[in-house]
Formats: sequence, C-alpha cells, structure tokens
Amino acid sequence: MNLSLKHFFIFFFITNLLPLKHLKAQELKAFTSLKEALKDPLAVKKLDLQGKKLRKFPKAIIKCKNLEELNLNNNYIDSIPREIGKLINLKKLHMSKNWLRHVSFEINLLNKLVFLNLGNNRLRKFPIGLCNMNKLEELYLWKNYFKNIPKAIRGMSSMRYMDLSQNPIPYRQKFIIQKYLPRAEINFW
Repeated sequence: MNLSLKHFFIFFFITNLLPLKHLKAQELKAFTSLKEALKDPLAVKKLDLQGKKLRKFPKAIIKCKNLEELNLNNNYIDSIPREIGKLINLKKLHMSKNWLRHVSFEINLLNKLVFLNLGNNRLRKFPIGLCNMNKLEELYLWKNYFKNIPKAIRGMSSMRYMDLSQNPIPYRQKFIIQKYLPRAEINFW
C-alpha cells in the first residue's frame, strides 16, 4: 500500500469513525437529574430518576422530546398523566414500585413503546390505553390488583412477554388471556 493511500485511510478513520464512537457514547449517557437534563432537553435520550422520592410525574419531562428511555422506578407516583402521550419517541418506560392507581389513556399514543414495567403498584383495572399498543413487546404488571383483563388485549399484536404474576386473576381468566395472546409467554405465577 502506498503512503498516500495509507494517509487516506487514517484520515477517513479520524474524520468519520471516531465522531461516531463519541456520538454513540453520548447516546448511552443516562441523565440522573431532571435539572441537568432540562439544560439541553432535546439531547436527552435516557433519563433515570429512580428512587428520587417523587410524588408526582414530573411534567417537565415532556420537554425531553427525544427521550427514548425513562426510569421512574421506586418513587411514590400515583398516576401517569395524559401528557405522557407527548413523549412520542419513548421506547422503554420503567415505573415499577410506585403507588400508581391510574394510567392515562393517552399512553396509547406512545407508538414506539416496546417495553413497559408497571409492576408492584396499586392498579386495580388494566390500563385500557395499553390494549391497542401494537408495538409493545414486553409488559410487566406483576403485583397489582387485577382480577380481570379486558378482551381488547387482542390488539397487542407484538406482545412477546407479559408478567401478570401476583395478581388475583381467577384460574379461568388465565386461559382466556392466553387465548387472546397465543404468541406471548405469559407469567401468572
């Protein structure tokens, strides 16, 4: 290989590949402070506010228009407001171990959501807004208070795994749920 060709490859590597590596590292950074995230909200892809003793869903999160993953586990949040529907790029939402009693119907506007964890909350009714989320693949609803699951879950066509363990779902209802989602692995235990 002649020297000029060698220089070309070095130049190509430095100008094209190294910036990609930096960009990838930046994308992986998870902000752990809402205050820091709001300094440049459009740059935020991951926001981890678990265990921050939050009592309400911080509506300022909505400013993070490019947010792909939100972790609000281990807080005291009692509802997911309708503003959640504005986070149209959200792919993963973690809200286990809160005090959730209500999930707004607008959650169904999260067309890119593939992972949702609402386990260990105080939900009594299956969030009907989830039923038409045809991209959702993994749903964790363990340790809530569900007795019935609506027929509308048939609309969850991409569902691969659903955890309904530690819910007071009657035995007969379990067969019906499995029938509605034949391709999904469903954990009832």
